[in-house]
Amino acid sequence: GPGSAGREIVSIAYDVLRSQLAVAHGSDVIHVFNLNRRFIPESRPDPAFTSISIPDHHPVGIFFGRDQAEGRSVWSVGRDDGRILLIELDEATGLAIGAAHINSEQDTLVVDDVAQGPSLFRLTDESVTFLKNLPILSNNEVPRSVHFHLEASTAVVTGSDHGLVYILDRPTAAEIDVLETGRALPVQVVDAGRDEGGAAIIVCSHSDEHASENELQVWKRRGAEMFINQAPAANAVTATSSNDSTKFYLLLGV
Repeated sequence: GPGSAGREIVSIAYDVLRSQLAVAHGSDVIHVFNLNRRFIPESRPDPAFTSISIPDHHPVGIFFGRDQAEGRSVWSVGRDDGRILLIELDEATGLAIGAAHINSEQDTLVVDDVAQGPSLFRLTDESVTFLKNLPILSNNEVPRSVHFHLEASTAVVTGSDHGLVYILDRPTAAEIDVLETGRALPVQVVDAGRDEGGAAIIVCSHSDEHASENELQVWKRRGAEMFINQAPAANAVTATSSNDSTKFYLLLGV
């Protein structure tokens, strides 16, 4: 939504260890704030450093990198310009980027190349190195959310413009699973993580701008224990993945 100065906030990131908040505006401005650890009511954050204005750079994601002695690095991923920025480092990828997600422990970034699907990059303080593409079927060049997933982030999860959610193996780019959401509409991955028992979970939703509402679907890795508060049986399996040996099943949604 719009900030106090009328600028749209497009991405935020929070560093729990250092209580810092990074905020990226759609109008090429990035701020990093020090937050009060005691959360005093009505207190204002202190700027960690002077706000940065980067001409012609419109972020789709902002992230904290690996924790180092001098602090955490801050990365910004641009949309139309396809640039990946580390404060004073600026690398052009040549891509139109729809979304991004970072694995700070592995210094790895995945971005949505709207022309073909996820692309992986290695991040260092000196450079951004392209690793590989994980191509998927794409009918239109629309933004798709991307997430690292599964043990040691060995998979990448991405939405699509045709109602399928792809779970891709990072080393081989092979399809681990393809989730059929039941509607041939653009679908975004809202989150990819784990439940209280450690089972892999994927949350997705269609992004139909003409619908009055877009319901969430929750998928869970097959063979894992059910939620403590399980969804009603009528909702538990109303859609399936594209093959009988699916790794995930629909736990909640339509």
